[in-house]
Amino acid sequence: MSNNKKCLYCLKEVNGDMRCSRCRVARYCNTICQSKHWSVHKNNCQDSNSENSYEKLYQKGVNYHNQGSFRKAENLFKKLLTNLKNSGQSDHYIFLNTTKFLGNAYFSQGKYNDAEISYKQCFDKLRMLRQDDTHPDVLTLLSNLSCCLSAQKKYVEAAALSKRCYELQKSISGENNIGTINAHMNLAHAISSQDQYQEAEMIYEECLHKLNLVVGENHPHTLSTMSNLALVYRNKGRNFEADALEKKCFDRHKSILGDYHPDTIKQMMNTASSYHNRAEYKEAEKLFKECLKIRKLVLGDKHPDTLESLINLGRCCSAQHQHSEAEKLFKECLDTISDKNHPHKNDIIKSLGVTLFEQGKFQEMEEFVLKSIAMDPSLAEN
Repeated sequence: MSNNKKCLYCLKEVNGDMRCSRCRVARYCNTICQSKHWSVHKNNCQDSNSENSYEKLYQKGVNYHNQGSFRKAENLFKKLLTNLKNSGQSDHYIFLNTTKFLGNAYFSQGKYNDAEISYKQCFDKLRMLRQDDTHPDVLTLLSNLSCCLSAQKKYVEAAALSKRCYELQKSISGENNIGTINAHMNLAHAISSQDQYQEAEMIYEECLHKLNLVVGENHPHTLSTMSNLALVYRNKGRNFEADALEKKCFDRHKSILGDYHPDTIKQMMNTASSYHNRAEYKEAEKLFKECLKIRKLVLGDKHPDTLESLINLGRCCSAQHQHSEAEKLFKECLDTISDKNHPHKNDIIKSLGVTLFEQGKFQEMEEFVLKSIAMDPSLAEN
């Protein structure tokens, strides 16, 4: 979370230092909040009380990550890697696991380039140690790398890597292995991003069936697959099926991960987008605002998911001719983005230009467009 001292149940400021005695991560106001949150927290709580100081620090970082506190996890993993390097234990198994989880923490914060670097470092080290591309740990890193490439919109590379990973996993572990299923899902995501919805749908449905049998209907991988399948249904115009699947997925996320977990909010965002696509703008606006409020509180202003909420709320306002409010939101987005290569920057610039035009602010629009092109000449091509 962006604030270091918030109750995991009610998100109010915590004055003391009351934590879960098992994971040593989750903070609470009091025993009442802790008791009420246990039905959710038990799904993400792992013992951090090892006698080994490195294992203790590593497991604490994993707990932070699993509970959605990605920035804390990143800082803890960095600290652990430094400690291991300084003590000459760069070949320790925890060093490799920490490097991988640091990549996961980067990825969860939208720091995809940093994540790719961490994954590649870990991948190269593992290949050198294992001398085998088919080792499960090596294949996991390949899978993570393919997700990273997809997130950076390198879909062709991601699809090729995902297919290679899937075929290797399948030949070694069989079709029903969780690693094989994950690799297949990554392939579906990469080809879905290239608008190959029919093939993606077939893969997601197959994976969902297998996941229900292998890990159960409430496992995070199962929920993620449900969510992705719902998006494919939506893109194919099968809105009724998409609505039903999204509602089921959202309800399960809330009961398992809690109201404020990033994955729960992501599912809420999908539901809001569904309302928006059906021109039910009032319902969409209500959910977009709720998502934005929670993401700012939990993830911080600069997180990519927070920016996504700002963009979607701005577009929703524009669709309702609330152009003044949309202008404020789009400008807030641009003020927050520091990377000129940010994947959403061009879309935000276009949306803000249209919003200024709709308000008759023609001179301001022209000045804004010219300034944007001067800063990034590639915009002129669009």
